[in-house]
Amino acid sequence: MTQMPGSLSSGKYFAPNYSWLCDAAAAKPITVEISHAAVDATLPATYPTGLLRSGLVMGKITVGGKYKQYDDAAVDGSQVAVGVLLHPVNPTLDHTGNAIASGTVVLGAIIVTGLVDSTLLIGDDANGRADLALQGMLYKDAF
Repeated sequence: MTQMPGSLSSGKYFAPNYSWLCDAAAAKPITVEISHAAVDATLPATYPTGLLRSGLVMGKITVGGKYKQYDDAAVDGSQVAVGVLLHPVNPTLDHTGNAIASGTVVLGAIIVTGLVDSTLLIGDDANGRADLALQGMLYKDAF
């Protein structure tokens, strides 16, 4: 099985990779609405289109309050990291591969506090780590 941040792959099948989450018992997840426009910019071509992997750093869009990938250069609110996606989610396709209609609510869980390994997070940078640290996120690799 091939391992990379967010997912494990055996070629055809994919499984979540939670190695970034150091202490699941101490993590505080919340349920949020995921934007249909959310993308995982580093998603390998062999992975299902539109998949957001576990460990993706998330930001909150100011207008509408939906969540998408954190982007320090954005100006829509997602330039502030607010959590880390706990379970993989695909905001564009349902479990059978059919397109999800625009306006359909897509829910996901993000971790807002806990102990994580920032070297295994997806879409992370120094500013995002600082944002998350203000909320109480701790980094194993900082000790």
